[in-house]
Amino acid sequence: MPVVAGKAQWQNSSPYWQKYGLSAIMAGLEWAGNWNRFREFPHCQMFAPVSNPLKALSRPEIMMALMYNEQWLEENDEEQV
Repeated sequence: MPVVAGKAQWQNSSPYWQKYGLSAIMAGLEWAGNWNRFREFPHCQMFAPVSNPLKALSRPEIMMALMYNEQWLEENDEEQV
């Protein structure tokens, strides 16, 4: 949750959400602010093709998830955020 001058920034238009989302993506997470159907700016999760990646992902699947996030970063470089 971005906080400015002691106040939570819940507005989706706040530039802090874009910085938060980029930071999450750079950490290898999927940011729900990029979702098409239900954009949820505070939500991040591990990108995986299964519901419980901690139990189900193999090393190649983890690498695929990281490559997906890297591809998104290339398509949405920091200047556009």
